[in-house]
Amino acid sequence: MKKLKFKDETSLMAAIARQTVTDSQLMNALMPGSADGKNGKAPAQRNAISIKGLTAGVAFDLAPFWEGNLGGSYILRDFDDASLDTSGAFAANASVVWRPTDLWEV
Repeated sequence: MKKLKFKDETSLMAAIARQTVTDSQLMNALMPGSADGKNGKAPAQRNAISIKGLTAGVAFDLAPFWEGNLGGSYILRDFDDASLDTSGAFAANASVVWRPTDLWEV
């Protein structure tokens, strides 16, 4: 925290949440030389990644036999390295549960 000039963990976490500290700055503070390759032990971590997403869906319960959910998501990956493109993807999920009873014949 001293290397990043924050007085305590709370102010550091707030800066991370507000994205005023880059992944590279954080990595260099925690592991000196890791983000720029100057530690001589490992290659630079120039591909630090930030992942953000949004998910929405609905759930249903048709008691007593059926329940389930339907949902969709969009996920965005953004790299600190400007030579790497930002990428995004859609995802969908669904599940249905059928609870037969002794009244059902299968």
